[in-house]
Amino acid sequence: MTLFLTSSPSGCPFEPGPAIPVLDRRNHFLENLRAVWPDHAVLGLAIAADPHAYEQNDEMCRVFLQSFANAHLPLTELVPCDARNQEEIGTLLPRSGFVMLCGGHVPTQNHFLLSWACRGFSTATTAS
Repeated sequence: MTLFLTSSPSGCPFEPGPAIPVLDRRNHFLENLRAVWPDHAVLGLAIAADPHAYEQNDEMCRVFLQSFANAHLPLTELVPCDARNQEEIGTLLPRSGFVMLCGGHVPTQNHFLLSWACRGFSTATTAS
């Protein structure tokens, strides 16, 4: 598994830009993604920052699905993982080829992640 850690895949969220953001080319981010992207479309998951912001989560997935398509990084779908489908995340993760951990209010996201991500683990530790 290859991990990319970036605070914003489309650059600075505070700078004005197009309605469908372009993936950031700085630091060779886009080229590095392309180097490891499979030669076929994969299922993408967007782990929500706010599990109850359904409209925002759906819109974010719509926008990023198009951003990745415009960058020739094909996704079959970009599924928002939030409170609506948190019981399915465990089955979606093994089927996915791309996972995006969305940023936001850290305590809210941490609570959501721990509510499903640590099932089956004997110990979960969080910083307070």
